[in-house]
Formats: sequence, structure tokens, C-alpha cells
Amino acid sequence: MKTLMPDLPATPIDLSGPRLRNNHKGYRLGDEIIDGFPDRPQLPPFQRQLIAEWADAFGHALSAVQQELLRVRPGPTKVQREIFEAAYRDGEYDVQRLGESGVYDALDPADIDRCELPHSVLGRDRGYPVNATELAVLARVSYKQVRDWDKAGLLPSHVIDGRRHYFTAAALMACALRPLDRWQIAALRGILCAERDSGFRRLVDYVSDDSAAASIS
Repeated sequence: MKTLMPDLPATPIDLSGPRLRNNHKGYRLGDEIIDGFPDRPQLPPFQRQLIAEWADAFGHALSAVQQELLRVRPGPTKVQREIFEAAYRDGEYDVQRLGESGVYDALDPADIDRCELPHSVLGRDRGYPVNATELAVLARVSYKQVRDWDKAGLLPSHVIDGRRHYFTAAALMACALRPLDRWQIAALRGILCAERDSGFRRLVDYVSDDSAAASIS
């Protein structure tokens, strides 16, 4: 099981300036929602370079100015690199897994809105990544539940600047876990902790496969 990192203060990272949208189709700038990744000359150079990096990473055409910004950019800081890599994994892997498993479709639309628009709950200047306290507010669960679920490996999380942070997939997963009782949570924890070749895990896989076959026939 992973070791839980200490929680962060309420605003651990400066998230002013452009913020990547959860669907990776653009960014937010204050209250404005921008489609695509156009350059904004009025922004500081490092923020313009960040927009150009997003455009490049997500397959959008770069303007000549953005190409030059990327050519002369300084290397990203360790924290910047960790945030970018975590956000990319969240959108390209963790959220997709929730969709493929059917968990996303089973969630309350109000919960989805809260998780996809964290600033609507946490305040206009707050977005992902969030800490355990903020995740609890988004998912309408207790701080203790978030910490327990994280210790059990039930929430996708990312270490940024030496501490644990959460993105959209973790908030959605916490909402999905919220109605489960402690026995169901314990069962999930047991499955995750069981070795793939253990007798317990083989029984779980067998029953799951058998149940799926029965529902088809």
C-alpha cells in the first residue's frame, strides 16, 4: 500500500493565470473560457509559454510566436513538471478508466458538475490540483474518509512538491465511494491488496466473469 503524504495548506500552489480545462480542449483565464490554446500577448512570458506547451502536448497548431516561445523557454521547474505530468495522467488515463468501467455514468450529475468545475465550490481562484481537505469538500465527504480511502489505495493521487494532490478522477471516485458502507469499502480494499495470483483474487475474478456471463445469457 502507498504511504500517505502530509496534507497541504488551503492554497499550496499559485494557480493564477491560465488554467487547463478538464477536457484539455482549452484553458480558463479568470472567468473567461477559451477554446483551443491561442496566445495572449498581455500575459507574462512564462504563462504564454505554458499555453504554448499545452497546445503542443494536446495536438493543437502552434502559431509562429508560440513556436518561438517554446524554442527560447527555460526548462520547467520540478513542481511545474510534476503538475503537468499529473494533469496529463489524470485526463488521459484516470478519468478515462472511470468512463470505461461505467463508474462515471453511475454518478449523480450534480456531483459530476462539482468535480469538473471545482472553482464553483472552492472559489474562483481554486482549481486542480487540490489537497485532501478540498477534495472532501468537493465530494461532500469527511476529511477522514479521504485519508482512509487514500491509505487504502482507492483514490488516484499524485505527489507534487513532495506532497499528495488530487485531480478530477479522485473527486469523481470519492463521490462514487460515498454511498458505500464500511463492509463494501473493506471488500474493495481487500481486492486491491490481494496478490493477482492469490486464491482470493482468483475467486473474485471467477465470480466476476461468471456474473458477467450470466447477465449476457
